[in-house]
Amino acid sequence: MTDTPTSSYYVTDTVYESLSDPDTVIATINASLATSVATATAAAGASATAAAASATAAANSLTAFNNEYLGGFASAPPLNNTGGALVSGNLYWNTAGNTLYVYNGSTWVAYGATSVATVFGRSGAVVAVSGDYTFAQIGSKPTTISGYGITDGLVKTNNLSDVSSTATARSNLGLGGAAVLGVGTSTGTVAAGDDSRFTSAAQKASNLSDLANASTARSNLGLGSAAVASTGTSGATVPFLNQANTWSYVQSPSAAALTSGAGANFSTNQIWTVTVSGSTFTIANPTTNPPTNSFIGISISFSTTNAVAWGTAFKVTGYTASATGKDFLTFFYNGTTYELVGVRNGTNS
Repeated sequence: MTDTPTSSYYVTDTVYESLSDPDTVIATINASLATSVATATAAAGASATAAAASATAAANSLTAFNNEYLGGFASAPPLNNTGGALVSGNLYWNTAGNTLYVYNGSTWVAYGATSVATVFGRSGAVVAVSGDYTFAQIGSKPTTISGYGITDGLVKTNNLSDVSSTATARSNLGLGGAAVLGVGTSTGTVAAGDDSRFTSAAQKASNLSDLANASTARSNLGLGSAAVASTGTSGATVPFLNQANTWSYVQSPSAAALTSGAGANFSTNQIWTVTVSGSTFTIANPTTNPPTNSFIGISISFSTTNAVAWGTAFKVTGYTASATGKDFLTFFYNGTTYELVGVRNGTNS
């Protein structure tokens, strides 16, 4: 049995034989074609609907993703990419700091590893302290300095032979030149504690009792005989100046002559002499005074005249000079003036 062409379609022999009328055959074919077209159209519509739904779902997914990950920004965005409010979990990439940020519901925070709450039982800004991690906790420990990567340290077994500069090291330790000298008695050495040059020297514990000749030592120091005299108030002793002394011999104070009109240094001599001859003799105020409460004696000899003039420091009220001969006047210095306290061999006695 062969297919017989009908119009532009082929119909099987079975169909053809079951139809006695050609018009019926054509109507049947048209109905079959219409059904096929409708079926194809329905299938195409369903495919289009599915494609549209997929497109819509994809668009919705892209929108949702764009509202979740907002993309790259130089600063934190205040809204999502559709202008909506930010929600927890939103992400954006900070292009200025190359850091991913996440929105926590109130602010943007840099995304990173979770911070450690405590370290060795301490919380907050933890600073490492001694004992946090001990040397004993290290499983495999090097046995040499170089094993720790230290190349400029000193090795104790080298006994400082590995210092860069021994001279600089000695200087840093405050050592002097004697530090590099040997012990001996010749030039270029230092003496030992039991050196004969030391053992024959005077020892401070002996307080100079071990000097070879004390007299020669005093002479070398320029000391006189008073250096070996005892102190006392009488006899061959050095008298006390603040005690009553008994003098074995008459004491003679030093004396010097005054010059008319010229002041003298009354601190150097206790007795002063004056010779009046011809013109008036002026006893001027001293240039330097003696200690307060001192006594000063002035011996005046008269020859052809008895004219004497006094400086203002001398208080001689009531004194009249002798016509001839000699007067001896005693003055007491009170720190300001010289008060006349006694006259001998004059008209005033």
